Amino acid sequence: MQQQFNQQQPNPRAQQPAQQPGGPVIFGPEVIFGLDTERAKDAGKTNRIEKTGAYDLRIEKARYVSNPNKGTLGLELTVEDPESNRAWLTVWYNKGPQHQNALIDQGVAMINAIMYLHGAQQLTQVQQGEDYLCPELTGAQIGAVLERVQYTDRNNQAQTRMDLRQVYSLETMHTAAEAIEGLQQPTQVKELLQLLGCAA
Repeated sequence: MQQQFNQQQPNPRAQQPAQQPGGPVIFGPEVIFGLDTERAKDAGKTNRIEKTGAYDLRIEKARYVSNPNKGTLGLELTVEDPESNRAWLTVWYNKGPQHQNALIDQGVAMINAIMYLHGAQQLTQVQQGEDYLCPELTGAQIGAVLERVQYTDRNNQAQTRMDLRQVYSLETMHTAAEAIEGLQQPTQVKELLQLLGCAA
């Protein structure tokens, strides 16, 4: 007597995985990337600020740092422009124990200029993990003139960095000195950009 089975019979037209003799089952190619022309236009971009010029910047993080070799103390600013390009700027303000903790006048002046333009009366230090952060400057919006500088590292290799040359009000273009002195017409940023070979 012939037995009846309710088992569904395989569709002979269904695509079956290929199998090499004695080898693993091979399925069709898996798509990893689909063409994205907008992303293609970003090829070669670094998302880093690399050109000398004036920038509208937001301070994402301000943290206190020290140079392990020289002992100097600084305030490192992680900044971002409206196009999400970043730079890491360090303002050195103390020469460290080897120099009786003498202040670095230029760095102290720059930090005070940032404080004035941002409206901060003091800067504190808060530990977060292994970092020592300056919460008063987090999120601060500043105008800044950055200069691309070439230097030689400890391994005698040529490197570049962005240096903070000046800060100013984004609303009025006044530097801290111009605002404190009550000058009507700001000129310092324009003159500095011309000195650095940039269009004002």
